Amino acid sequence: MFDLVIACLADHVFSIRDAACKTLQQIVDIFGLDWAKQIVMPKVFQLAEEKNYLRRMTMLFQINYLMSSQLLEKDQIAELCCQPVCALHKDDVANVRFNVARTLGKMNELISKKNAQNCVRPALETLATDTDIDVSYFAKQSLRAYPA
Repeated sequence: MFDLVIACLADHVFSIRDAACKTLQQIVDIFGLDWAKQIVMPKVFQLAEEKNYLRRMTMLFQINYLMSSQLLEKDQIAELCCQPVCALHKDDVANVRFNVARTLGKMNELISKKNAQNCVRPALETLATDTDIDVSYFAKQSLRAYPA
C-alpha cells in the first residue's frame, strides 16, 4: 500500500496527489517520525528534483501536511525539511516559489535560530524581491515572523 501512496504523489491529477499527501501523513502518524525519516522523507525529498513543477509543489504540500500533524513533533519535521524547502526558493516557477514562501512562514517558531538565520531568512529575503508580486508579498509576510 505504501508504494501505491508514494506513486500517487506523482499523479497528474491534483486531487489524487492531495489525497496521497493526506494518506501519507496519516501513515506517518501511525509509524512515527523515526520511520518517516528513514523511509518516507527521502522519497518526498526526491520530488524536489523532478522536472515537473507539480511534483516539486507536492513535496511542499506533503511537508505542510506533516507539520499539521497532531501526533508528530512539528519542530523535528521543520528542522528536517528546512534545507530542502529553502533549496527551492530559486525555482523557475513562480508558483513553487510562492509555496516556498508560505511553507517557510509556517515553519516559524519550529526551527532553530541557526536554520532561521542561515537558511530561511536569506531565502525569504531573496523571495521578497521577486519579480512576481504574489511571491514577493507572501515572502515579506513570512519574513516578518523571522526577526533579524
